Amino acid sequence: QREDTARSDPNRLVSACLEGHPESAIRHLGRTAFFSVHLDAQSEEERVEQLRKCLEKARALGTRDAVFAGDMNAECFPGSCVRAIISPEAPSAEEMAQQ
Repeated sequence: QREDTARSDPNRLVSACLEGHPESAIRHLGRTAFFSVHLDAQSEEERVEQLRKCLEKARALGTRDAVFAGDMNAECFPGSCVRAIISPEAPSAEEMAQQ
């Protein structure tokens, strides 16, 4: 599935929702949303909004598991907003203070 957002946003999003087949090597993979993204290069707030829309789409597809790949246009340092969204680990108080 390809979502073309060029009318209002020059960035692109390609997404797919996959689930392992019982007779395949990935049979244990539960329903997982995969996103190939090109996030906004200028605004952290816009990148967060774009990722929020991806997570909303994943939930609409019936999953909370997601894999993101592509150009994040962000340094994903511990404590950054983008990393907080895409990482399963919570940042420490020290990492939050640095960002």
